[in-house]
Amino acid sequence: MARQINPFESKNVVVDEEFDNFMLKVQDVKKLMDGLTSQDKSVANEALQLVDNYLGTTEKTFDEDSLRVKTNKTVINQKAFDNMKKEGQQETQTPEEFMKSCEADAKRRAEDRRYQKEASDTLKKQAISAFNKGDYERALSFYDRAIDEFRSSTHLYNSRALTCLKLKLYKKTIEDCDLVLRCFNENSLKALLYKAKAHKALGEEEEVKKCVQQAIENHPKSKNEICEYMNDNPTDEN
Repeated sequence: MARQINPFESKNVVVDEEFDNFMLKVQDVKKLMDGLTSQDKSVANEALQLVDNYLGTTEKTFDEDSLRVKTNKTVINQKAFDNMKKEGQQETQTPEEFMKSCEADAKRRAEDRRYQKEASDTLKKQAISAFNKGDYERALSFYDRAIDEFRSSTHLYNSRALTCLKLKLYKKTIEDCDLVLRCFNENSLKALLYKAKAHKALGEEEEVKKCVQQAIENHPKSKNEICEYMNDNPTDEN
């Protein structure tokens, strides 16, 4: 005899499955929050990877004129999760609320970043004005402040490197150029040439050759300009 299906029993099964799925999500979120606030960096990094999975994959593109990798979502910062670690919040916050708070934090940080960029641009204009007047110390001060506001522009670091070159702060020039080349754009022509000039002023000919060779290899069409620049005084262009 065929077993009769109890519609209420079927409904209960669905409810139980939904509840189980909900509890699994809650447990996952709790693990994420515990991991993100862990003192162990490896544990925290692993938790960040799991957060990426929750938010979905992001398509990355490289912006050659800016020291950053662009994504189609703003990255959630650690502070957001620290703020969530208030007494009782882990027990009362649902996964949906958790993700909404993450998105809200991302929007707040994007807005903060926009204001920082605007402040940095204002300082950059003042730096360029001072540089063009030959007031390199004042220009350096403005570039320092501009970078403090917004640390993701190759133009700012390259321009500060050139300003330091004018002030004969050769080690500082090399530091800024290395930052650009090592972290964001290994083929930046300005960074390579400013670095080469600084090494030349320090009498470090082997380093000069390395920089010039790399510049020519990556920018063969600019070979004549590269050689001309290295034989002249540092450019006044900023």
